Amino acid sequence: MSREMNLRLAAVTCALLMSAVLPVHAVAQEYSVALEAGVIEYDAGGDQTYPLFTLRGGREVLSWLHLGLGLSLGVIGEIPRGPAFVSGGSESLWRLFANATAVADRPFRSSGIAVLDRLSPEGGVGIGVVHSAGIEVNPDVFADPFNGIEDEPTGLALGVSLGLGIEVSTAVALRVTTWYWSDHLYGGALSDFELTGGVAVRWTSTPGRRFVPFCGGSTITRTWIAPTNSSSGEPTWPTTASARCAAWPTRG
Repeated sequence: MSREMNLRLAAVTCALLMSAVLPVHAVAQEYSVALEAGVIEYDAGGDQTYPLFTLRGGREVLSWLHLGLGLSLGVIGEIPRGPAFVSGGSESLWRLFANATAVADRPFRSSGIAVLDRLSPEGGVGIGVVHSAGIEVNPDVFADPFNGIEDEPTGLALGVSLGLGIEVSTAVALRVTTWYWSDHLYGGALSDFELTGGVAVRWTSTPGRRFVPFCGGSTITRTWIAPTNSSSGEPTWPTTASARCAAWPTRG
């Protein structure tokens, strides 16, 4: 599959998942934002570890399934490079991705052990775009069609993850996450590993509804009255022969 097709696939997948992550007002939705920091074992950096920062957000679409978007920054810096690259340059590795995560919500809550009671393991998959900024390919090496090096600092990223959440309260949880990414850069596939930890904040958005009585194009005020000729015990509206009224739901 060509690089252009890979990037288009990543863009379409991110767009579809973004539409699923955006707020839906029909029902109550649980959202979360997580900020994590850790390290990346960078394949193109001699398999050494470098600082990594990740911001993720998403929402619950099923009781066990979360969809989200994430942005990460790996601070690679200036490192020794092979003849394919111009020496010098401080590299940064950016990754924008969409992810789907299966979550087991506190499966050990009946264990009687305080720590286990608060644990929520999870596993997921991700797809996105990775970009290497700050370095330059050696033009002499790039001119050789047989070296396998391409002048492509942006490519497709495919990943799998495992994570663990530790609930501190109903709104806050501590997190530990590991990722394996296959990053397609410079004509090759890099195997990059990540380990991060941080804090996640969760909240529930419940759409409000209010009923505005509507009668003949005018808003009126209704008053409940006790039933007089009914044995059902249900309250009834006062009615008149000249007006028929209805309650129209509106967003509040």
